[in-house]
Amino acid sequence: MEELWKIASQPDSMKIQDKYGKILLDQPLPKDFDGFPNIYTNRTRLQNLLYQYATSIGITFHFDAAVSEYFEDGISAGIVLAGLKYLADFVVVADGVHSKGRVFVTGSAEKATKSGFAVYRSWFPLENLRQHPLTKSFAESGKDQFAIWIAEDTHAILTTNVKLQTCTCFATHKVSDICVLS
Repeated sequence: MEELWKIASQPDSMKIQDKYGKILLDQPLPKDFDGFPNIYTNRTRLQNLLYQYATSIGITFHFDAAVSEYFEDGISAGIVLAGLKYLADFVVVADGVHSKGRVFVTGSAEKATKSGFAVYRSWFPLENLRQHPLTKSFAESGKDQFAIWIAEDTHAILTTNVKLQTCTCFATHKVSDICVLS
């Protein structure tokens, strides 16, 4: 946790606003849930931190390996990988959109369906927000921010991390059949 706090942000509230900037909801965010901190940070940095910690306590990783089977018997859980059975106290399933693990957990072979929307994710220096009067206040606030804008068939989510001097932005929009590149 000590290392995680060095890269974590913890906004005080989530502000949801319309496309004109009118605040629709200013929701305080809890600092913890059931005794565990609610934090926001860069996904890659968090994954690297978790990986470094896991390897430091002797956990072995197998990359680019296809799990052929999942199992549990009430006492332990596990996987079959390259014909070998691995036992565990628990298994984290994170194998993507065509997940075999999801089928095991839910019992249903659901297929991914198109929603008609696309999302763009970006991560960039907070300094970039200082360049425009509409976003300058986010960069200069000195506090972690969590803001959402909603409009017809689109929304954007912005979080800032003062410790890292970075910003994350997600923008979702309705997909059209016509895409114009200039």
